[in-house]
Amino acid sequence: MIKAGKCVLVGEWRGVKPETINYVQKGSGKQASFSRLVHTLEIGDNGAFEAIKVEESVPDGVDPQKAAAKITFQRGQQVICDVASIEVDKGHKTVRVSSLLGMAA
Repeated sequence: MIKAGKCVLVGEWRGVKPETINYVQKGSGKQASFSRLVHTLEIGDNGAFEAIKVEESVPDGVDPQKAAAKITFQRGQQVICDVASIEVDKGHKTVRVSSLLGMAA
């Protein structure tokens, strides 16, 4: 996948939490917000595992609680993420994805 210009992440899905972030726009001073789903994945090999936060955008106008309720992954299910960006801050890893797909067992 990397040769095709894609970076993917495979891990075990552990759960999801909807979030709405409120902020004030610098230029206009108006209040704004955006929503996302924060999935927790465990990745690793040979006994070394790590939990990673995976952020998925929620489109404007969609209730994040309802979007989270539509997630059909089961705890422990293998999922594959199409990685858009990776951020590491003080050892905490956050991945932003363009898509998150369940893998058949």
